[in-house]
Amino acid sequence: MASRNLVRLVDAQAAQRDKVRASVLRQVAELVRRWSDFTTPEQVRRLVDALARIVEPAQSRTASTTDAYLARVIGEMRGRATAPVGVRVDPARLRGGTSHRDVLARVPAEYRRHIADGLDEDTARDRAVRRARLIVDDDLSLAAREASRQVYRRTPGVTGYRRVLHPELSAGGSCGLCVAASDRVYHKSDLMPLHTHCKCTTMPIIGANDPGRSLNRSELDELYRRAGGTSMEKLKRARYTVHEHGELGPVLREEGDHFRGPDEVASDAA
Repeated sequence: MASRNLVRLVDAQAAQRDKVRASVLRQVAELVRRWSDFTTPEQVRRLVDALARIVEPAQSRTASTTDAYLARVIGEMRGRATAPVGVRVDPARLRGGTSHRDVLARVPAEYRRHIADGLDEDTARDRAVRRARLIVDDDLSLAAREASRQVYRRTPGVTGYRRVLHPELSAGGSCGLCVAASDRVYHKSDLMPLHTHCKCTTMPIIGANDPGRSLNRSELDELYRRAGGTSMEKLKRARYTVHEHGELGPVLREEGDHFRGPDEVASDAA
């Protein structure tokens, strides 16, 4: 059974991550909405630089707060204070072999593509904003995931971890994919499979001490109680597969979904 202190730590970390995420997404959206030129190389470069100045410090902040959170969790589980390991994340290395600047350059490219397809300027800009928010959302999740892996790999006694559901952070509650994957135990060196807008955090396993199991059980019971009827059955029936994305690493997908492989990712970037 997870202690009250662990529950408070998990909830506080999830709320802090969501607050950082909301702030960064708002800043990015405002920047793209007011940008005047998505076409000339110099202005595209300036936009990419401006986006990076917002996103990359937030990735570092997300990584450091994840490190501090896990130190407190591990300390609580062991009954003695534990120091953060001092994680470092490099935005240029979080998406496989794809440059972070190249990824951010997809935002102005999104605008140009929709203009070329005949959409009006406002709609094209809205699509560029949406693309920017999706990229940044993934960026922050990738930073938190990599920070968690570094902590687990560098902490003696940690054998694995679980994903912890946070239905309170999404308007519709936890998605079926996360619910289906919530009973999975990951090895401490594994990257947790993600999906777009994933709100899950992680909880380490130390020996037989596996508090994530009871945390998820209480969340699932409440989620099913609130969902009721067909929604509950849909959540329970969710089936997932894990694919290796060309940039994002392991990702969750519903069974039967088409998966965009590395070749498609490369052609999209081009």
